[in-house]
Amino acid sequence: MFDSSGDWRLVYCTTSLGNQLMAYRNSFLDFMTWTVATSALLVLGYAFATRSDSGDHRIDSDGGQPTVHEHVYSDCVVTKVLDGDSMIVAKGDDTIEVRLAGIDCPEFGQRFGNEAREMTSKLCLNQRVSIKRIDTDRYGRTIAIVATDSVDVAVELLRHGMAWQFKAFDTSAELSQLEETARNAKLGLWADANPIAPWEFRETKRQLESRGDQ
Repeated sequence: MFDSSGDWRLVYCTTSLGNQLMAYRNSFLDFMTWTVATSALLVLGYAFATRSDSGDHRIDSDGGQPTVHEHVYSDCVVTKVLDGDSMIVAKGDDTIEVRLAGIDCPEFGQRFGNEAREMTSKLCLNQRVSIKRIDTDRYGRTIAIVATDSVDVAVELLRHGMAWQFKAFDTSAELSQLEETARNAKLGLWADANPIAPWEFRETKRQLESRGDQ
């Protein structure tokens, strides 16, 4: 004899079980979607962090920070040397003031200030150079690695004892070694018994000027 109540209970249980299975399936799909999305974000984050750690860390000697994406300009011409570590460069129809990255030359008024400017002039004045832009300092100057076909200007200045590595902002082992070698050989400014670093010279000058304004 047909038991209608039993059949309806069977249908109800089957339907309920199907709904639960469908809910579990949807939950599982949601979990897998979340897992895949999270994994993709982690991979992208790792790739970005790894890229951010790359690049040249010869940076603004006046305290700027290095950029991740450097820009390289070729076929530029140095039209004027301002001092040992800064110059005017023609780039197409534009001119820009460039500050050499990673080093600090003696200032005018310091021993070897004129000699540093003369060496920079010999290395690159009126010559074609490539400019690898690292940053822009607070004065609007382009902080860059400047190289002719044969030399890196900052490297040569350090090699001949005409500059300091600005260690407070530059971490290059190459520049550090060049400075140490020139210092040990007493080349250029290192021939002085107690050479004054240009950042110390500038600070002393600022203090004296500040007292004079009072």
